[in-house]
Amino acid sequence: MPAAIVLAGDRVASKPIKDENKAFLRFRGTPLIVYTLRALLKSRRIDEIIVVGPAEQVRRVIKGYAVRVVNQGANIIENAIIGYLTAIGVRPRAAGEVEDQFDRLAHSAHRETPALFLSCDMPLLSAYEVDEFLERSDMVHYDYSIGLTDESVLEAYRPTAESPGIEMSCFHLAEARCRHNNLHFGKPLKATGLSSVERMYELRYQKKFLNAARSVLHILRAGIRTFAGVKYFLMLQLARRLGEGARGWLYETVRRGNGIDHIVGVIGDILGLRVQTVFTSYGGAVLDVDNAEDLRIAEQMYDAWTAHQEAIYRVSR
Repeated sequence: MPAAIVLAGDRVASKPIKDENKAFLRFRGTPLIVYTLRALLKSRRIDEIIVVGPAEQVRRVIKGYAVRVVNQGANIIENAIIGYLTAIGVRPRAAGEVEDQFDRLAHSAHRETPALFLSCDMPLLSAYEVDEFLERSDMVHYDYSIGLTDESVLEAYRPTAESPGIEMSCFHLAEARCRHNNLHFGKPLKATGLSSVERMYELRYQKKFLNAARSVLHILRAGIRTFAGVKYFLMLQLARRLGEGARGWLYETVRRGNGIDHIVGVIGDILGLRVQTVFTSYGGAVLDVDNAEDLRIAEQMYDAWTAHQEAIYRVSR
């Protein structure tokens, strides 16, 4: 069974709330990271849990939980590498050296060893969803699984006339309207384009025009299937914009051009991996906390939303 690596760093592209690392925000009186750990500890498919972040502070807030804690690096990619090296039994070196250490293991016996990577700010994550994602991930024919959740699943968490909710924008693909969730399962030692991940993570809030423009420039500079990468990036942005309106013929034409296989192919070329998409049916992995208002609403709706996920599990059994 794989290790789960929880990324709880607070450097570079991390987004604090109330000037605090999201891992330590109080959610119904409990640090937010604890909810992620509880889901992983209940999972039937996780062998070990490793948390990467400001180590002393992490240890203080998760005292008593059976997890390993290692100190963070400079950015999210370095943190992922530190966590992975720890998972395979390699002691990470000093800051600035871990990427070289990681690269030297590219052709080792661990090349085919996958790990689950996820964020620390998902109070609605359940063991059901973790297990579903891992069970549907095919690490024989693929190297990396990207978690997606269909728009229909997210309806239960949107605001209604009777209750508050969280609005979430979706990718408008030919096969589905869906949102990327926070679950990643893969074999990092097989990747050749990890440097692109850090930059795209920094620019992840694509509703900001400047971030979208910078993303295009980054794709152009990457030089890997440049035309296809820019084409699909722009088509996804256009479909999202058109999808906010009446969704007429132009919207449908653009959306039909956004085939999952084509987009995943571009991602795979950039990363140097065989990539698959895995849909989950609970929605908790999508509900990360991005701002104080989302935190407030998630606290208010927590009981109803966890009951909703329990109902999905009972029906699926």
